[in-house]
Amino acid sequence: MQGQEPVARKLDSIAGTSRDLLQTLDEIVWAVNPHNDTLEHLAAYLGQYATEYLQNTAVECELHIQRGLPHHPLSAEARHNLFLAFEESLNNALKHGRAHRVRVDMHVAPSQFEITIEDNGCGFDPVAIQATPEENGPAAGRHGNGLRNMRQRLDILGGQCTIRSRPGHGTTVILSVPLAPATASKANGSKR
Repeated sequence: MQGQEPVARKLDSIAGTSRDLLQTLDEIVWAVNPHNDTLEHLAAYLGQYATEYLQNTAVECELHIQRGLPHHPLSAEARHNLFLAFEESLNNALKHGRAHRVRVDMHVAPSQFEITIEDNGCGFDPVAIQATPEENGPAAGRHGNGLRNMRQRLDILGGQCTIRSRPGHGTTVILSVPLAPATASKANGSKR
């Protein structure tokens, strides 16, 4: 029996790696599929992803997606960068924030799409996390990479990643991207 424990751990590790690879492949296929290039498809995918990601955890997921989102086109690059920033914010809430509840809200504000991820976790001091590793030790810089990456991904899209947090009061991440006016051919339903 003792000899089987290392084998069982290795099999669990292989199974976990396989699941992760399949999930990554699914994300890539979704991001490059031109049938998914609208705001409404992005919101549906992110909502499904959040629900599945938090499903087997102790974290309650509250999801609010605006009804009647416009059929606004989004590039594969925009969908990919928004997805990765969204995924990072959920990961942070679960692993670092130790949240019990995550609320996701997606809506269109004037000329922009906003995704708000709010958790009731332990929170943190955003200024301290953004400090260089030399100022606060190696852990501060390591934990700040995800936040920096989220901001960079939104910058690429001409958008903004706003992070609000205080120790003991949870964290709110707002991902917002501008929505360019649709061209006449797209508005009239013409093919690309």
